Amino acid sequence: MDRGLSQEEQLALDKWLNESETHTQELINLAVLWDNLSSLSRFR
Repeated sequence: MDRGLSQEEQLALDKWLNESETHTQELINLAVLWDNLSSLSRFR
């Protein structure tokens, strides 16, 4: 998602998110994890 999604990818993501509240929560959880992992780059 950071690189930007194609229209087809965005439509697929929207469809998946609308299928279940669990999908939405898991995407949020993964986004938080991704943000936390990016902070590790300062330790290189």
